[in-house]
Amino acid sequence: MMRFLLSVATLVGTIVGVGMFGLPAVTAEAGWLSIALITLIVLPVVALTHLAYAHVVVLTSSRARLPGYAGLWLGRSAKRVAFASQALGLVGSSLAYLVVGGSFLTQFISSVLPIPLWGGVAIFFLAGAILVWRGVKSIARAELVMVGIMLCAIVVLGIAALPSWQSANLAAISFTGTPWRAYGVLIFSLWGMSVIPEVAEVSSRRNLGEVVAGGVICSFLASALFVLIALGVSDGAISADALGSLSMHLGKGVRLFGFGFGVLATFTSYLTLTRVTVDMLRYDFHIGTVASFISATVIPLILLLMGFNDFITVLAITGAVSLGLEGILVMMIEERAVRERPQLKIFHMPSFVRNAVILLLCIGISLELLATIGVL
Repeated sequence: MMRFLLSVATLVGTIVGVGMFGLPAVTAEAGWLSIALITLIVLPVVALTHLAYAHVVVLTSSRARLPGYAGLWLGRSAKRVAFASQALGLVGSSLAYLVVGGSFLTQFISSVLPIPLWGGVAIFFLAGAILVWRGVKSIARAELVMVGIMLCAIVVLGIAALPSWQSANLAAISFTGTPWRAYGVLIFSLWGMSVIPEVAEVSSRRNLGEVVAGGVICSFLASALFVLIALGVSDGAISADALGSLSMHLGKGVRLFGFGFGVLATFTSYLTLTRVTVDMLRYDFHIGTVASFISATVIPLILLLMGFNDFITVLAITGAVSLGLEGILVMMIEERAVRERPQLKIFHMPSFVRNAVILLLCIGISLELLATIGVL
């Protein structure tokens, strides 16, 4: 049971992060109908791609990350594409966590001891770097505690927001912009594929399916609850990170609690994704441990210092394009692995399901790119 909880905690801790804070804003922009249709597409696509990646881990005897699996099963060109896609996704994710997590930590600490924004970012960065250096098992155990606190925090915020919560605010949500950013942010908010090999470390391979399903479903429910809380309290104005506008309707103590919750939600994901980047550089590209650690931690910080701080745009592009490419590659890898090692497979995915997932991800990438250049 403990191994199962550690596995689910690692996955939920990766998924429930900064993407959740972007969902209320893009939901208000896209409207309920659009977000419902997008969710009906995204939720099964995410679950199936994560399950396929877990299958790849089971079918492959050697330890690797997505680029390594792509190279092993699909060839060198696929390995390059996988590395570029996952590297961009991991760096973009870590950047978003630094931006929002550092901001939340600054506001949390400033209630007691005023500090500048860079101070909060520095503390967030250094604390994460120390835990990443200690390794995945310390991260998993930290997340088991943090995820429990984090889920309880959502409930507490909901209870505190009840006096200001109005169903009329939800009913007032309508289509006001474009749904394409919502697609990318929703993909991002539910994606935890990069940590599947870590999940395999602390779980039994025979219940990887249950771990993946439980992690994705728990993460979706937590995010959906947060969206309902944030939009129900807002009176038509929602900040990009949602927590900023939500805190305006709460007392000082609850505001402090809310920013603490925000720090936990972003910090758990930052820990795991940074560790995944380190392992990808070590195992797939045979870079030394110290060099991998420095690259994984410092590059997002440099990008932040260069002024890349529009986190909603980062979420949308990273989710639709980078993570979409990851999903396509995983489905292709899983098909090849099952074909070559059928005696080791633990479940059967019909070809039409696999092809449908690939098609939907291709459409999502195309629409996001067209929206980014202003065609849509």
